[in-house]
Amino acid sequence: SFGAFEDFISHPGEEFIYVLEGDLTVHLKGREPIQLTKGDSIYFDSALGHAYVSAGDKDATVLGVCWKPG
Repeated sequence: SFGAFEDFISHPGEEFIYVLEGDLTVHLKGREPIQLTKGDSIYFDSALGHAYVSAGDKDATVLGVCWKPG
């Protein structure tokens, strides 16, 4: 759950998340949570506070790609 995080995570770069299986909730600081299901994706600036957690009965399987210039 999001409550397991002490705070949002942020770091330089960009992030792409693609849901392979299950359901995922993406929390972005200052925004409403975004619900993703199998086949959905999200791309965002990693400097924006974020956290993502499984939203279903079992863990979601995701492909995550982080990129940082330089």
